[in-house]
Amino acid sequence: MTVQANVLVVDDEESIRGILKESLSFMGCEVTLAANVEEALEQLQSRPFNLVMTDIRMPGLSGIELLQQIKKMKLGAEVIIMTSHASLESSLKAIRLGAYDYLLKPFDELEYVEMVVARALDKQQLTRENQLLVLDLKQKNEELVKATQRAARILAESGGFNRIGREILLSKNREDLANRLVEGLYKFSKGQPCLVWFYVPEEGDLVVQKMMGIKQVEIPPIRLTDELIRSPEQRAAWLLQKEYQPQLFRSLDVIKAISVIDTPMVFQGEGYGLFVLVNRRVEDLAAHEGDFLENLGLVAAATLKAMDRSPSEAPSQTEASSKGVVEPNRVSPLCPFDYFAETLGIEVARSRRYRHKFTVILAQIHLQATDVEESGLSIALQELGYRFYKRIRITDIGAR
Repeated sequence: MTVQANVLVVDDEESIRGILKESLSFMGCEVTLAANVEEALEQLQSRPFNLVMTDIRMPGLSGIELLQQIKKMKLGAEVIIMTSHASLESSLKAIRLGAYDYLLKPFDELEYVEMVVARALDKQQLTRENQLLVLDLKQKNEELVKATQRAARILAESGGFNRIGREILLSKNREDLANRLVEGLYKFSKGQPCLVWFYVPEEGDLVVQKMMGIKQVEIPPIRLTDELIRSPEQRAAWLLQKEYQPQLFRSLDVIKAISVIDTPMVFQGEGYGLFVLVNRRVEDLAAHEGDFLENLGLVAAATLKAMDRSPSEAPSQTEASSKGVVEPNRVSPLCPFDYFAETLGIEVARSRRYRHKFTVILAQIHLQATDVEESGLSIALQELGYRFYKRIRITDIGAR
């Protein structure tokens, strides 16, 4: 089997150098010759070698000293010692210092020399492969650690993002929603400025409702000059296509925004506004951060839709009492069922898009007439709601 390797032969006898060059070249090795240790060290510094074959006794430095230098320099080359003055002491010393093997001169059988050289080169190749394998494993382990740390960070951030979404769902009115939304965005952007625009039907424009991280300045509204885009459906398409951007950038000139990330608030084909992160770029967002902003726009729009329902759509006080519906703070911190239904629609869409599973658990509680007080549901049911809320995970959504 042909062996491809670089071999350095160090011997003060020219005949030995010639014999080894011819024999090793026949094996497929590229052979370099040196008459003494000094020449050998120069060759070792100029190029890598797989194997060094050196005589022990030479004028100047000895082969043992060359062996010590090779190990000290950590060149990775195997070393075979050659000697015509065989002794147990010199052979053992060479082996103790890291020599692969030793050969006696004169060589009685070149086949034996070739066999020892082939074994030394096999060992050297195996050592190099093991080193590369260890390096590769170390690299992959570092990548795994980084990936694990990143996954842990994403999981922690996702928990915080879900908490922001749940806070939005608990908003009592538009002002409360704007406050919760801008505070959540401010945390998400780690203190970078952010603004929230809502569509104001009375003015027919998108108006800044809340901003954070920005000096209180007058920011012009985004005009909806075309009557067509004032309908919820047309406004949704206008927002999704981001046709508001030219006006948005002109409005933000007053705060000298370098870059922005703008997210429309659209739910079920109706548009309600947009929010903006200042001095952030879309290309710098991680995938889960982009998904969060998109979903936050959906949640905020769904909440606004629930707030903007016309009186004819809302249940009357009599109907509410007959159905056991009371104000949110009268029952528990669980979300109202309307919010839950809308959020469930979002989760179904997300599960289809990303092909992940989620679980819905439903519990039906039957009440006797004596369990319902005039002012609302019983204290026992309120307590049940609070206990349930405290035991669900932060990533879960509980509703009544």
